[in-house]
Amino acid sequence: MLDVYLPMMRCAAILCAGQLGLFQRLSRGEQTVAQLARGLRVDQASLTRLLAALRQAGYVQSSPSARWRNSQHTARWFTAAARVDYSAGLVWTAEAWTIMADLAEVVRRGRPERRLWDLLHDRPELGARFSDYMRAFAEHASPLIARHVVLPRHARHVLDIGGSHGLHSMTLCKKYPGLRATILDDAAALTCTLRLAKAHGLAGRIECQAGDCRTTPLPEELDAVLLYGVAHNHTAAENRRLFARIGKALRKKGQLIVHDYLPGAMPEDYRTLFDLTLLTEVGTRTYGLPEFQAWATAAGFGKLAVHHLDPKEMGTVLIGRRR
Repeated sequence: MLDVYLPMMRCAAILCAGQLGLFQRLSRGEQTVAQLARGLRVDQASLTRLLAALRQAGYVQSSPSARWRNSQHTARWFTAAARVDYSAGLVWTAEAWTIMADLAEVVRRGRPERRLWDLLHDRPELGARFSDYMRAFAEHASPLIARHVVLPRHARHVLDIGGSHGLHSMTLCKKYPGLRATILDDAAALTCTLRLAKAHGLAGRIECQAGDCRTTPLPEELDAVLLYGVAHNHTAAENRRLFARIGKALRKKGQLIVHDYLPGAMPEDYRTLFDLTLLTEVGTRTYGLPEFQAWATAAGFGKLAVHHLDPKEMGTVLIGRRR
C-alpha cells in the first residue's frame, strides 16, 4: 500500500502547489509561512503541512530562521524566472488526474466514453489550461526539433497541422526569413496564435486556418508540413489517410516533418504509461517506426530520416521527402 499511497500524496502536494501558485510566490524571495499564507490567501496551519510534504519531496527548502524558498529544481522548471516554466503543466495534470480516474471503465469498454477533445469543447477553461501546458512544452522542445530541420533556401510556405500556439512554426520562420506558415487547428486552439506571432515579431508571416486536419482541404504546393505531437492522437487508419493527403499537398521534394514518441526510442516506463494515458484520454496509442514508414511510403515519400532527441523523453523527429 505504501507503494501506492506515498507517490499519490507526493504528487497531490506538488500539484496543489502549482494550483495555489506557491512556487511562483516563492520565486520572489524567501518568505515565512505567515507571509505565504497571506499572499496566497490560504489557511496558515494547512499551508505548514503542505510545505512539510513539499520539503520532503525536494521541492522547497527552509532556513534556520523558518523562511521558505524553492529548491534549485523547482526554480529551474516551475517559476516564471525559468527558461521554460512548466507551472501550466502542474495545473493541467491536476485536471488530468480526474480524467485518469475513469481508467477502470475505459479498460472495461476498451475506449473512453468521451474523448479529451470533447471535454475541452465542453469546458473552455479546461482547453485553455491544456493549451498553456502544450505551449510550455513547445517552448522547451521547439529549438531541439528545429536543429534537425533543414529547409531549402527557396522554401516559402509551411503548414503546421495541429500547431495551436504556432511556436514551432515561429521557430522555423525566424530561422528562414523568407518563410511563412499556416497553422491548421481547431478554432478553440487558435485564440492566442496571432497575438503570439506579433509578440515574436512575425505578424503577417503567420496565418491561422480553423478546421479538422482529417477533412479540411490543405493548401497546395507546400514546401513542408509539420506534424508535431499529432499522430499519436489519431488511429492508424486516420494517419494513413492524413499522410496521403499531405503527400498530395507538398511540392516535389517537399518535406514531411513528424515529431512523436516511438516505442523503443523512449524509456520503457514512460512508453507504457504514456500509452495508458492515450487509451484513457483519446482511445489511441503510440506508433512504431515501421508504421510511420509504411504510411510515408504509401504517400509517396522516401525513407524517413530518424533523429532521436536528448533526453529520450523528448521524443523523435522523422523527416521524409516527397519523391
